[in-house]
Amino acid sequence: MELKSLLVSVTMLGLLAGCQVNNSQEITDSVNQSFAEQANYQQTTLIDQQDPNSHGQAQKTNQITVNDDKMTEAKIIVKQNDQDHQYLEMKQENDGTTYIRENNDEWLQSAHSNQEIDRVTLLSSQQVQQLFNVIAQEGTWQQYPQSTQIEFAGENDDLLHLLNSVASQQISPGAQHQISIRLNPSSINQPINTIIWEINGTGRTKGQAVKTRVEIQYTDSLE
Repeated sequence: MELKSLLVSVTMLGLLAGCQVNNSQEITDSVNQSFAEQANYQQTTLIDQQDPNSHGQAQKTNQITVNDDKMTEAKIIVKQNDQDHQYLEMKQENDGTTYIRENNDEWLQSAHSNQEIDRVTLLSSQQVQQLFNVIAQEGTWQQYPQSTQIEFAGENDDLLHLLNSVASQQISPGAQHQISIRLNPSSINQPINTIIWEINGTGRTKGQAVKTRVEIQYTDSLE
């Protein structure tokens, strides 16, 4: 399946690592224009949350396909401790961002015996665009030989609210964010390459330490 990627036109400013980016506003405008014009792309989002008292770690990788700015397909790949990965199809609800998983297989029934469905809300393209624009405004831009990178470190409760809208554990305000957005102007197929978003904070319910890592990748195809 061919997918139209986000298209960013970026002029390379130098070959030395860590050069200052002088056309950051031009790049920002180009990325936003790409979000407005793109029709199809695939985005992989990994949200991994853990606390020191947990006895196991579950990883969920959300694979979604976006067509005309609406998510039309989603899979949740779940790995709990040493179990094999489970590929679970999701069904879309009316809001276009929340998917339900039916309790219709043996593994899911044993893992969630008291639930008929699981609900998972994925990051929409608008939310990723919001994340990009906040970091584009507040972050530090650097030019490298093969990419442009934006770095941000600090508190941002608007971004925390964005994370809490999709995360399994709610985090209290004042959390520390470490965010890196990589643009790849040398490739027209993957102009927004990777967003790495790490949050260190405390949970709202028990006040325990919570570490969250969010990885967002744009690709032409997903294996």
